[in-house]
Amino acid sequence: FVMNTLLRGTNASFTSTGKTSSACGVNALGLGSLAFPRAFWTSLVFMGSVGSATLAVASSSSSSSSYDSSFATTPSSPIRCEASAPAAVAPSAEHQNSAAGRLRKWREKNWEQNNTAWHKQAVNGALGKYAHQLLVAPRDGTKAKEIYDAQGGHVVLFPLSGKTLDIVYAATRKEVASVVGVEGVRLAVKEFAREHPSLDLRETKTTPGGGLLGRFLPAIFKDEATATETWEGGRVTILRADWFDATLSDAKATAVFDRGALVAIHPSLRESYVSQLETAVVPGARVLIVGIERQGSASGVAMGPPFHTTVDDIAALFSSERWSAPILLETKGMDDGGPLPERFAKAGLTAVNEQIVLVERK
Repeated sequence: FVMNTLLRGTNASFTSTGKTSSACGVNALGLGSLAFPRAFWTSLVFMGSVGSATLAVASSSSSSSSYDSSFATTPSSPIRCEASAPAAVAPSAEHQNSAAGRLRKWREKNWEQNNTAWHKQAVNGALGKYAHQLLVAPRDGTKAKEIYDAQGGHVVLFPLSGKTLDIVYAATRKEVASVVGVEGVRLAVKEFAREHPSLDLRETKTTPGGGLLGRFLPAIFKDEATATETWEGGRVTILRADWFDATLSDAKATAVFDRGALVAIHPSLRESYVSQLETAVVPGARVLIVGIERQGSASGVAMGPPFHTTVDDIAALFSSERWSAPILLETKGMDDGGPLPERFAKAGLTAVNEQIVLVERK
């Protein structure tokens, strides 16, 4: 009985101790990601129960990460788009598998190999250009306005934040009281803290993961998927946790900049992504999204990341019951309209554009 309890684990969560309180609850076991032979776990289960037992081992898969780009400065006329029913998307292996596999893929294939083409050494142009629309004082009578007034500025959320310079930029804005980033890969958070020593970003709270075994033997039972950390420094808080398993209701964000999180995840995960976003923001909050429009062969358009995610897709995802109609602020060529990258041309694409979209929580 005791061994079975240890193997099942408990629900782990953590709460930020800073100005903006944030909590992340995750599956606390994640045994599939622990590097022990199957026979080892089988013997433990056998010792803890009478008869036979089964151990489910999680398989790895790809997952979400952030994708970043720079923007041109030539705007188009704003276009308001109405929602239509979202197209059905077949569930992918990515959607069905565990956080352990998702985070492992991005850590091993991208961050550990320095294969992070989405990360730019400059502040995202869309954030600088449209900050006056994202960070405008919220409408009177909304929860966002109440928080804005109480804290002396916005609480800005960055989903799948990586180590973007946009966080540092937002923290310097006079309209911003605090910034919250959510990133699943620990290496990305460590690099961000190391590259910005002026923030004095430190790990202030940790839930080790791995169930009760992880609680008492964290050095052995490490599990990035179920462990969570809170990093704080100045006006910045980073929650190191898997976005899809995190409990984000305490974030109470009044503004969000999605600089490529939505286009990086598989389309089958989009509804789950938006559901999580809805729990993280308060009524009256604005969200600035950088979408991707692919043109060319059907196979090329379907490829990703970054996945084809236009203002029409965003309108279908953000329901009219909870969100205002998305406004298309600008469509421009990717990377300031430069030559089409070779990998896109080889995929049969003739153009890749960025669409800057603004939407507000009702």
